[in-house]
Amino acid sequence: MYKNFNRLFSLLTIIVLAVSLTACDSLSATKISNIYERTQDFQDKEITVKGRVETTVGLLGLSGFTINDGTGTLLVVGGGKTPSVDSKVVIKGIISVPVRFQNASIIVFNAKEIK
Repeated sequence: MYKNFNRLFSLLTIIVLAVSLTACDSLSATKISNIYERTQDFQDKEITVKGRVETTVGLLGLSGFTINDGTGTLLVVGGGKTPSVDSKVVIKGIISVPVRFQNASIIVFNAKEIK
């Protein structure tokens, strides 16, 4: 009986750890809607965003892509590589706001690391 209990306990422990690690990963990612709602809180700070690549962009020798996490879309530049459209990515980088006009602004995510 104790042997079965130990196996069951071990299995439950593994499941709880796996769920916890998955939850921690999703909690550490910032929602794109939050970035737009509270831009000043995230500007010039390193954050993590995860989502699906929607489009790739190229202009005047610069390249980037847009990412959507289900709450909004964000322009990503840098990071050394451009992932393919529809791929899921996790990106660490810094939010910058190069252009502001009255109540509108352009938000750019400068990627440091793309997974």
